[in-house]
Amino acid sequence: MKAIPLEEFLARKPDYSHHLVHLTRRRGAAPAWQVLGEILVSQRVEARGIHCLARNRISALSAEEQREFRVACFAECEPEGVAAFATPVKGRGFQVEPFGLTFHRPFLEENKAIPVLYAGFPAGMAIMDFWQLALDAGQPHLLRQLMPYVSQKSSSFDFSWEREWRVRGNLYFEPSDLCCVFCETAYVDRLFVFGEAAGIAWDDLKDVPFVDTVKVSEDKLEENSPHYAAA
Repeated sequence: MKAIPLEEFLARKPDYSHHLVHLTRRRGAAPAWQVLGEILVSQRVEARGIHCLARNRISALSAEEQREFRVACFAECEPEGVAAFATPVKGRGFQVEPFGLTFHRPFLEENKAIPVLYAGFPAGMAIMDFWQLALDAGQPHLLRQLMPYVSQKSSSFDFSWEREWRVRGNLYFEPSDLCCVFCETAYVDRLFVFGEAAGIAWDDLKDVPFVDTVKVSEDKLEENSPHYAAA
């Protein structure tokens, strides 16, 4: 059989995603659609949480040191799979909603996004031993370079299906970096009014598809993506 280029192979591979998605959730009194609006206004996905194997040890560090382990989270997911990804799952510590942004994988890779390593026994224990070894060697910077990208995995706790990627620190983007914005049609008007009041430059987003995750399918992405910014 004749070998084919890698790009062609990946295009044929059904479980390979060319997109990385960041979905929002309620934050305090702000509903998920408003959090999405805040991201569009600031052009920044904030590194708000610490999600890793060493989370308990990190919580004992100073606030400044903890900041070094905060990450912005993304998941491998094609547009037609976002609605399913936002389905409530038992055991999940939080519930995302079908509002968010999607980027091409190369853009996230350029911004140092790294796939999460889901470490079970005994790899997880060995990695935790590395924590103390790095401290004893006086090289705590090694922890910041590794730990944010390692999560627990066990028979009762396994979220490897999320295919998560993480960026340490905030992710900054331009409208041209967006593949599309996910927003249910019923909330588009609210998002537009919120953004307009916050001073968002909707003209900069006129070429970005706004997609209702409930309706979209990959082969009809353009058809189902009203450019609301042009309205």
